Amino acid sequence: MPPEIIVFFAAMTPFVDIKFSIPLGMKLGLTGLSSALFSIAGSMTLCAIILALLGPISRFAMKKSKFLNKYFTKLFDTTRSAHAEKISKYGIIFLPVFIAIPFPGSGIMGGSILAFIFGIEYFKSLALIFMGTAIPAIVITLGSKSVFMIIRHFRY
Repeated sequence: MPPEIIVFFAAMTPFVDIKFSIPLGMKLGLTGLSSALFSIAGSMTLCAIILALLGPISRFAMKKSKFLNKYFTKLFDTTRSAHAEKISKYGIIFLPVFIAIPFPGSGIMGGSILAFIFGIEYFKSLALIFMGTAIPAIVITLGSKSVFMIIRHFRY
């Protein structure tokens, strides 16, 4: 299988996403730039799928279960009404920072779920999540290149 495809799908892996796929791509012989681009493409594909499916899945669950209907209604009403002003004011900063910082549960999946829960529009969410993915992709690419150079230096 071509390394580009491996990197693309590795970036879709929950919890490790680009933190794993960029160094993997570089180890498989891709340049730092191509490894980062295929990783971002894989992560953003997963993000688009998650954002597109969360609405229909939650609506379906709300129709089929009274408990889930009550739970999701309360969740959406509480989060969207209580935090609407903050999200409209600080959401442009919060979501990319949340995705970029490597906390457990943050990243593409966590950011997509947060964007959905807070009711951020689909394309705005994609743009904010892209920013939150591109920034650490640059850092991880440069860091991986440095580590691989140091390893090569001490190996010979």
